[in-house]
Amino acid sequence: MSYIVPQKMPLRCFECGHISLSTMAGYGCKIAHKSLESEPGINVRRPDWCPLVEIPTPHGRLIDADALNIYDISPVNGFCVMGVTEEDIGLVDTVIEAEGDKKQDGESDN
Repeated sequence: MSYIVPQKMPLRCFECGHISLSTMAGYGCKIAHKSLESEPGINVRRPDWCPLVEIPTPHGRLIDADALNIYDISPVNGFCVMGVTEEDIGLVDTVIEAEGDKKQDGESDN
């Protein structure tokens, strides 16, 4: 499962807010379900396995690309073409709305 957290990307685990303290296991990551006790340098940097990713802004409409049927093979001028059209992309559900200065849905490059 993914979480969208509107905050600045933390530089280290203790800035994140998704750590827990267990009397048995010590500090752990609530998202990755991993112990931080054996992780060197967590006071300095995020571990390589950190599940957080930053979504750059501004960005356009973000979609579930897995919902696209990229295996739709159509004959075009005697050749079989596999791909996705702009119309196909427009039909896929939006996961995160466009933000900032990017073009809004329906605007063209022309």
